[in-house]
Amino acid sequence: MKKLLFLSMLACSVALHAQPRGGKQVSPLTINKDRSVTVRYQAPATVKEVKICGDFLPFKVVSTEKWGDREEFTPIVMKKNTEGVWEYTSAALKPDLYKYWFEVDGVKTIDINNLYVMRGGRSDNANFFIINDGISANYITQQVPHGTVSARWYYSPYFKKDRRMFVYTPAEYEQMSTNRYPVLYIFHGSSEEESSWLTQGRMVEIMDNLIAQGLCEPMIVVAPNGDLDSQASYYTMNFDSSNQPHMCDVQNRSRGKENFDYYEYEHSFKDVINFIDSNYRTIPSKEGRAVCGVSMGGRNAMNVSRLQRNTFNYVGLFSPALEPEIHFPNKGYDQDIIESLRQQAKDGVKLYWIGVGQHDLQWKTNVPFRKILDEVGMKYSFNPSDGAHTYNNWRVYLTKFAPQLFK
Repeated sequence: MKKLLFLSMLACSVALHAQPRGGKQVSPLTINKDRSVTVRYQAPATVKEVKICGDFLPFKVVSTEKWGDREEFTPIVMKKNTEGVWEYTSAALKPDLYKYWFEVDGVKTIDINNLYVMRGGRSDNANFFIINDGISANYITQQVPHGTVSARWYYSPYFKKDRRMFVYTPAEYEQMSTNRYPVLYIFHGSSEEESSWLTQGRMVEIMDNLIAQGLCEPMIVVAPNGDLDSQASYYTMNFDSSNQPHMCDVQNRSRGKENFDYYEYEHSFKDVINFIDSNYRTIPSKEGRAVCGVSMGGRNAMNVSRLQRNTFNYVGLFSPALEPEIHFPNKGYDQDIIESLRQQAKDGVKLYWIGVGQHDLQWKTNVPFRKILDEVGMKYSFNPSDGAHTYNNWRVYLTKFAPQLFK
């Protein structure tokens, strides 16, 4: 009964605050010739205020002691035009993918006149648009050969249950029936899911376009579920408030447990590799494997690559979440971590790539990590950029990282 009431209230809220159908049609979002964008919202006369929210709005840089500089986007109150429609026109925008939503008298809703919607996490639904030019052309479905994406279920002996991942195979995979392909394993961040790289990350479009341009080797890309307790995306499973997902937050997950494995995700990852090597025509060796990830997934990539020795020849850390006091067993870079990185450096990694934005909340936490890499002799490529802890940066990082793999 409580579930039914919750869903009914949700439906009423959406119906109340969605743009009303019928009457005069509201023009959809418009990308103007100067690359500014005009968004519109038609609301009932009783609505007092409509705000536009999104990452295309002006931002301010806020300095914090722990995180350093951060970007904060402030919602903007829209204005009614002469036809009574709420409207906002942005400044000229640089080429990129941007997401946005509305707040109608304080209640979040999306733009029903824009069919392009993504889920940026478990509850972060938003519309998006693309200013198409330069690097952002890789985020659009172009007239090129397209790969195939499959939702694959596999049994994990470590977790003793079925789990789900998404697998991308390049366009030629079905035609070149005897060829074997290298594999890139790509991890999502905290509060996200295995589909995040397909939606926010535009991984499929990026890989199709880079491969078609000859900039990237044809490869298999695997996007696994980084949630330790759920079998798949939260919304894929039946709603059950008693079984909320838990990410790789070792501090909370270890509380009250004896002999807790802080690296259970990393240790369980052999199940993913074994499934892929058994079911796809892979190159099942260190030379044929790469791993990368964003935020929490960047930390997972760092840990997986150092704990599973000689498994990955390419490592990409995109804004890796590396707060030692939270994410490591002894609340710091202990000797085990340092020695495993030293051994990884000695074994050899063809590419160890780090990207982080100067307004990223992980900018400061990456400084001591890079010092450790220097101390243990790990050769790495450090790629600072503008921007914050968002897919606006991580999409760019993927377009720079992927072309360097398996060459």
